[in-house]
Amino acid sequence: QVDAAVGEEDEEEPPEPFLDPLTMELMADPVMTPSGRSYERATILQEISLRGREPFTQEPLAEADLRPNRALKELIDLYVAGRGK
Repeated sequence: QVDAAVGEEDEEEPPEPFLDPLTMELMADPVMTPSGRSYERATILQEISLRGREPFTQEPLAEADLRPNRALKELIDLYVAGRGK
């Protein structure tokens, strides 16, 4: 019975690409850096203000470098809407 509960819990976990790689939380406002990695906007803005670098590549990063990841946002929105059914 414990295995069944674990399996059900796993089914409810969002797909990994929908999670911010720093906080591992579902993104609501994903943005993409020049390297192609997506982050939650608030999370990466905090990193920019603290370090001025992309966390994984260590390349210099400014807010102006960020682009909305509209395709990922649409997929996340569909995922969230589907979970509400």
